[in-house]
Amino acid sequence: MLHGLHLAPNLEKIVLHFFISSSARAPAASTSIPLDAMLDDLQCLAERPENLERLTLTLTLYCDPSLPPKRSFSARALTWRRQKSIQNKAPMFSPSLAIAASLECIQTVVLNTRSASMVQALLPWLAALPALDELEVFVLRGRTEVSEAAEMEMLEKEAREVLRGEIHLRVGRSK
Repeated sequence: MLHGLHLAPNLEKIVLHFFISSSARAPAASTSIPLDAMLDDLQCLAERPENLERLTLTLTLYCDPSLPPKRSFSARALTWRRQKSIQNKAPMFSPSLAIAASLECIQTVVLNTRSASMVQALLPWLAALPALDELEVFVLRGRTEVSEAAEMEMLEKEAREVLRGEIHLRVGRSK
């Protein structure tokens, strides 16, 4: 997907949207394999010369792929349907930490999702990014403010434990 564009001198931002099935027939663990592959596909960015601008990587992880593909996707405008069958299942990831460690060109990551467990699962991969200076995590609307506030506080605490101290961290709620 990125191969061929990764060396473009004007490339500043990579935006990836990933749909994770909320079907009761597709357990959370089985949906992580395509996401692992997508993150591993970023390996071509390791070839990016140091003299080119560092990149911002924006990952938006949607919980339900049943929305029509004809619509323009805006994380803030989407309506969410969430099935309780997988709400509390933690996704299992195995993206290559070695590949993440080779991505010297990624300076900022913006992560949009409704799933706290998704953020927790991605933290080791994010921590392995050697040039990461800034991480912004946005919890997409759709749940009660009380549960979101508690989750955001927990996420921020956990992220600070996993990430290097010099990384600017912002955890918030999407508007």
